[in-house]
Order: sequence, then C-alpha cells, then structure tokens
Amino acid sequence: MDWIWALDDLDEVIDDLFDEIDFGSDRATAIVLAAFVEDHLTHFIRSRLVKDDRLQQKMLGPGGACGDFGTKINLAYLFGFYSALGWKELDTIRRIRNDFAHNLRINRFGTASIKDRCAGLSLWENLKIMFHAAEPGSDDKIELDESFPGDPSDPKQRYVNACRFYITMFTLAVRKRKEVPTPLF
Repeated sequence: MDWIWALDDLDEVIDDLFDEIDFGSDRATAIVLAAFVEDHLTHFIRSRLVKDDRLQQKMLGPGGACGDFGTKINLAYLFGFYSALGWKELDTIRRIRNDFAHNLRINRFGTASIKDRCAGLSLWENLKIMFHAAEPGSDDKIELDESFPGDPSDPKQRYVNACRFYITMFTLAVRKRKEVPTPLF
C-alpha cells in the first residue's frame, strides 16, 4: 500500500478511514488497520536502509524475502528499532488480523481469543511520544499527547488504539530521520 504516502490530503483520508472503522465490521477493522500498520512499518524500515528503491521493493515487497508482515516485525525488532514489548504487540496485531482474515468463525472482537489478545495491547496507554529538539544542547522538547478515544475496556477500541499508536510512532520516526545510512567502507 505504498500509495498512502503519496496522498496530498493524507490527514483527511486518515480521518475518513477512522470514521469508517468506527462504524464498519469488526473483520474489516482488523484487516484494514493491520494493513496500515504493516505499510507504516515497511516505510519505517525502508527509511533506515540504503536508498535503492528497486532492491528495497524486491526484498520488502509482496513475495520478497522480507515481504511478509511477520518477517518485517521480526526484522525490525532484531535491528533494535523497538522493544520486546513492541515486538510482541505488533505480532499480536498480525495474529488478530490473520484470525479475522482466515477464520470465518471469528467475526467479532468479542470472541474470547481475540478479546484476550486485545487486552494485552497496552503500550498506547503507557507511553507519551516525545522528541528532543534538533539543536544540540537545547532543552526544547516536542511532546505529542496522542489522545485515544473510546472505552479502553472494549476490545475493538483497544485494537484500534494500538494500531493508531503504531501508525503514529512509525510516521513520526520516518519524518524525524531523513539521512541515509553511511557505509562502513
């Protein structure tokens, strides 16, 4: 879904998407949001790699050696891009998406196995997003207090909030770092 990053009215599209998710089916919510998380994770990984679009697409695109959502989650964790808890939660989002996509009996976030997994999605509740100013020695900080709507005891809302958290984190990380890695030799 690389197209999302090229939209001029991205904020409006995202707002419309979340309005649709609030009133859409649980299955659509689980699958579409996980696809957005995967897309943002892919862009985050790509932002940390040498700028070779052809090779990046070959490796990270569909059917590529690292094209699977689970592989991207594991790879980014092994690179140290996020904590073990972040890795676990992203894998939980992937598993919930797969359950909705591949098991026709699972069609609600209230299903016991889905509800239990959603209860474990908690980073969005506990972390405040903060960036330090670019100027060395400056005490200026930029804080983003992302507000997460809804009832946190509702499993669908927990899933939506967790996905929003990861989409926000990956987007901010991509925007923050624009430099290309320096080769060792």
